[in-house]
Amino acid sequence: MLVLLLFSGKVYHLAPAYPMLLAGGAVAIEGFLTRRGAHRSMVTIPLIVVIGSLGTIPIAIPILSVDATIAYGKFGTKFLGMEEAMRWEDGSFHDLPQDYADMLGWQEQAEAVAREYREIGHADVAGKETHLEGGKVVHLPSLEWLRGRLT
Repeated sequence: MLVLLLFSGKVYHLAPAYPMLLAGGAVAIEGFLTRRGAHRSMVTIPLIVVIGSLGTIPIAIPILSVDATIAYGKFGTKFLGMEEAMRWEDGSFHDLPQDYADMLGWQEQAEAVAREYREIGHADVAGKETHLEGGKVVHLPSLEWLRGRLT
């Protein structure tokens, strides 16, 4: 975790370790509670974790519309202490979490690429072909198919 923080890593870089950390923590908590004879706590602690996590679901998982997520983000920032969820990798705060915002706009970009693809001439192919690899979304042929035909 310290290495991740020192080198400005992303939170999701640790994702493969989460299952092991959660399992290890659960086993440790269970052992602690069993030794103490606190069987009632074995139900209450998971319940507290689940209830405490409910407030972060609309920010962590894109289940709301963009406008609703923005409104919830403002509410969460003001009342739930979720300001860090709205910080992007450039360090500034925005209305949407970065993961959600990164999902927006790809259709418009693919359509712009499709327009560009349809307008290129034979002389322009070498300079523009690197921009056309994402064309499958808007039903453009693969560049492998074009390599020998347009040069």
